[in-house]
Amino acid sequence: LLKMKEYIAPITDYEKSVLSLIGKDFLSGKRIHEILLLKLLAENESISEQDYIAALQKENAYITEDTIAGIETVFSLQFFVDVDKKKFGQKPVIIKTSSQYRFNDELELSLQDANFKQYFMDLLACAFIKNASYHNDEPFKLYEKYSRREVCRLLDWDKNEEGTINGGRPRNGDFPIFVNYHKNDDNDTETKYMDEFLANDAFRWCSTKNRYIKSKEMQVLINSVANGTNVYLFVKKDNGEGKDFYYLGRGTVNPTSAKEDKVFDKGAYHPVVTMEMVLEQPIQYDIYHYLVEE
Repeated sequence: LLKMKEYIAPITDYEKSVLSLIGKDFLSGKRIHEILLLKLLAENESISEQDYIAALQKENAYITEDTIAGIETVFSLQFFVDVDKKKFGQKPVIIKTSSQYRFNDELELSLQDANFKQYFMDLLACAFIKNASYHNDEPFKLYEKYSRREVCRLLDWDKNEEGTINGGRPRNGDFPIFVNYHKNDDNDTETKYMDEFLANDAFRWCSTKNRYIKSKEMQVLINSVANGTNVYLFVKKDNGEGKDFYYLGRGTVNPTSAKEDKVFDKGAYHPVVTMEMVLEQPIQYDIYHYLVEE
């Protein structure tokens, strides 16, 4: 609109913060839960947790105690790192009191302004349109792309760990794995891990450096079938694709395939653990060949 020299009604810094939160984290529509609660509160002064859950059920959305707690953590801003908290206004967007949700006082007042409310509702409308291509009954959709940040949020982690999660990490019964498949041989800063598709439904995963079979995180993954941990595989072709990874489904780890190995990096060998897993279904032909071929 600015480029078209259209008039844009001014909004406050805090209103910009709220729109920034919606635009950065919810506009993709990858989960209906947050945008539905925002819409309900834009239309009502408050809503009970029971009514919110009923609204989610009408959308065939998955609901667990962890999910509700995770959404509350996001809207309290406690999920976000300090830089994002500052960017998003440094105070809870939604407040919960006696099982009732409502916006904070400043946002309630802002939504009485017709121009700001239009911006707010337009963003939500776009998010709902995008959400129509996703499945609300599970956190991830096969072959869609997700960032580490989105995975942390959609798995209801209490903190955004995108900056430290690297190849994968167990949390709350889930173990997302992130793989940059093709390493750049000309880039000395990129460790050449031994990740490899063994078939279109089988994958050999390599841990990050300085891991051993007896390492706590490796034991969780190796014994994930026995301990009920959900293993999610996310793969991108190379670092040129940016921050997003294709979701390839859940993996079943073969515990007897785990072994210790070494990778060479920066003039020294470092211990790693490799193991094989079978995917819940063969990878779609075009996605598989896109990822595998140089």
